[in-house]
Amino acid sequence: MNLKTTTQNIQTEYLDKNFIDWFVGFSEGDGSFGVNYYKNKGGVVGKSPRHDFIINQKDPQALYTIQSMLGIGSVSKYQNTAQGTTYFRYIVSDLNGIARLIQIFDGRLVLNKTKRRFHVWAETYRKRPGAVRHKACSSSVTNASGNAHNSAQPWGLDNAWLSGLIDAEGCFNVSDPEKSTALSLRFILDQKGEGEFLRTVVNIFQAGTIEQRRACADMERYVLCTSRTLTSTRNVAPAKKRAFDTLFAYLARYPLITAKRVASDKMEQLWRQHFSPDA
Repeated sequence: MNLKTTTQNIQTEYLDKNFIDWFVGFSEGDGSFGVNYYKNKGGVVGKSPRHDFIINQKDPQALYTIQSMLGIGSVSKYQNTAQGTTYFRYIVSDLNGIARLIQIFDGRLVLNKTKRRFHVWAETYRKRPGAVRHKACSSSVTNASGNAHNSAQPWGLDNAWLSGLIDAEGCFNVSDPEKSTALSLRFILDQKGEGEFLRTVVNIFQAGTIEQRRACADMERYVLCTSRTLTSTRNVAPAKKRAFDTLFAYLARYPLITAKRVASDKMEQLWRQHFSPDA
């Protein structure tokens, strides 16, 4: 993925299309659109809200990449002393930065729940005094050939949106072949209230199942899994083989940016070693 911009001026920059697609997908998984109204000492709510956009992560690598690429926002470190944990936060709260994000997200969101949250966020922002307005987002993002990005372009295996969502919501589970005679690989993608989207994932990979998570209401997950004993010579079902090959080919074209790339690479290595036709 090309992670370069041609200029740091957020008014006129031309951002790499692959990064923008990844960023939108990542934001749909881990981003938060905040609208907060101030209260005075008497508890009276003010008319003009405060807007912010926040992404929290344990690993700051992706957050610093986002900050560098967009040229807006800040990254801060937080410690939860009660739980003994540390996390990092990317936040944009200034008027110009919020306007820039609206320009990026408008017309590019995929998940219905994110579209609803973004609509409230963007519409209340546009009513604020001093709100900054930019030109249509299609004029600021280019693809590799220099053509303007089509904001109505659907997601799929030909852009980096899914890579961003996997970085936020995906999981790569593998059993330890040194502790068991069997090896299992499980790729998981969780979503709440987005059954139609998960069914589209099944259709795209032509394999996998949708499972209901018992502990979470309305939480479903797409699962692509396979297993075999290390001494088995049985081939993987053709549909699953194509699905795993498609997944790894996609992630090679649109790499993950977070630490999940390590888990993805490990799974692919085990796949090539134990499940490929030559294994």
